[in-house]
Amino acid sequence: MYSVDYCVDAGSAGACRVVTESLGDRLVQARTEKAIRAADLARKLGVSPVTVYRWEKKGVVPESETLVRIADLLEVDARWLLYGESRLERDDDPFVRRPNLARFVARFSEKYSPATLKALEVLAFDGGREPSLGDYLDAAEEYEQRVVAK
Repeated sequence: MYSVDYCVDAGSAGACRVVTESLGDRLVQARTEKAIRAADLARKLGVSPVTVYRWEKKGVVPESETLVRIADLLEVDARWLLYGESRLERDDDPFVRRPNLARFVARFSEKYSPATLKALEVLAFDGGREPSLGDYLDAAEEYEQRVVAK
């Protein structure tokens, strides 16, 4: 599960309260902003309400195609949902333009570090064609061995 820690309310002593925001938290936020109930989102996606509950409360990551559909329905980008990065313009979302990258992240998000997954975004746009899932897997293994393991 991807989560982002950030400091809020540092106060005069400089101590901060750390808030962890997960994919589920961002999904609830985006859904609430659009005034869409969880049951309605489930119906629009063709999944059960329990599935939406698992995404929001249990840290389950939706399949890549579903993640992109959620982003479309809620008018946010998939990268923001996954990583919590600032919201991008829809055309700038790498998961929309590079579906193999979205599939890779959905399948291997638990195995590889967020740093590795972000490094793969660079690979996704290096050259004219999108790398295959196998290319992403090879690159992730190499990156983990060279950079993350150090």
